[in-house]
Amino acid sequence: ILKEARPYTGLGFDGTYSSERLASECKALKILNEWSEMPKIYLYGKIWEHTFLGIEHMKGVPLNRWVTNNFPLYEVVDKTKDYLLRVSKIVEKLIDLTNKFHSENVYHQDLHLGNILVKDEDEISIIDWEQAVFSNDEKVVHKVAASGFRSWRETFPSEIDWYGIRQIAHYLYMPLVTTSDLTYNYVSQTRIEGKKLFESLGYTREHIDYVESLLSYLDSKCPQIENISRKKVLKPMHEIRTIESEQDIQDFIIKAFLLVN
Repeated sequence: ILKEARPYTGLGFDGTYSSERLASECKALKILNEWSEMPKIYLYGKIWEHTFLGIEHMKGVPLNRWVTNNFPLYEVVDKTKDYLLRVSKIVEKLIDLTNKFHSENVYHQDLHLGNILVKDEDEISIIDWEQAVFSNDEKVVHKVAASGFRSWRETFPSEIDWYGIRQIAHYLYMPLVTTSDLTYNYVSQTRIEGKKLFESLGYTREHIDYVESLLSYLDSKCPQIENISRKKVLKPMHEIRTIESEQDIQDFIIKAFLLVN
């Protein structure tokens, strides 16, 4: 893959240009050069006024596509009951890699489903390091993020990365995280629904509990905020599983009306 950056283009919210972000990606990949989960650098330099970075093309599909292909939404396609076991291994690997690159003072800052590739045997790689920073001394605002993966508060770069990993893990359990940008701690609600789903599909208590323990661990790695806005409070709609009667519809409407007003 050949990346090109031109002078004074791609101005970001933090005041950096594309050429500066390309330099950050090059620096990060040089530090992590010995790791098979990161792209190798083949070239970096200028031709005329433009800067180029040539890196290894990593095999695999984006993690969101992997979820689309494997999530057991319907029991008929879930005969092996191995989805949670595979998820556990992916999350464990992400936790291990995050600890490792943090130990090298490298902080990705844009961890989301599209930047995690999954190949055969569920091996993973992490790409797109242009937002990387190399200090964890000061709190920063999370300026660049995919929907559902933006940290809610000014915090340290390490915690921004952990928030991304946490959101990824919750998505693997129940693929609904976009609303996290609108409702604080939305994944605590999707987690309840995920557990109900996997119980209904006949997954073992051991596998469910282990994934839940990973989610709890990642929740603890992320900064908490005091939520003082009623507009950002979780809506307890997960309590209603099905609509089977006119009374169910009336109860749903009343509950929604009370929450809005």
